[in-house]
Amino acid sequence: MTALKPNESVTPAAALHVPIGAASPLWFMFTGAASAGVAYWWMTRWLRPMNLEALLPPPAADAAPVEEAAILIEAFVEPLIEAVEPLLEAGVVDPDPAPVPAPEPAPNPLDTPPMEAAAEAVAPAVEAAAEVVEPTPKPKPKAAPKA
Repeated sequence: MTALKPNESVTPAAALHVPIGAASPLWFMFTGAASAGVAYWWMTRWLRPMNLEALLPPPAADAAPVEEAAILIEAFVEPLIEAVEPLLEAGVVDPDPAPVPAPEPAPNPLDTPPMEAAAEAVAPAVEAAAEVVEPTPKPKPKAAPKA
């Protein structure tokens, strides 16, 4: 066996010396934690509700509804105007009629407090029942128990 002197090392002088921080096995734990954090961050970004239609360009305007509207006006409105014009000229139809007053709206049952409305609705029935029902006499107590 080899005897060592007090200041002598077991490793040879030509060995590669690496600081323990760079070769630490904890780096795998650090990279795992960092990748889990990044994965969570991306998950929260990708799973956020988004209006994809707002990101798309607006669709091109279609000229077909305008053409259909012009056809309908020619087919229905113009003959109606032609039929009314002779009546307007003859004075049969007044072009500026007097405004008709709007009917008064019915009372809203929600405007009255609920207890007052219920009391008003039940009051005639209570009065009729009070006239029909006679008060029942109270029973006379029997003799008091002897003590």
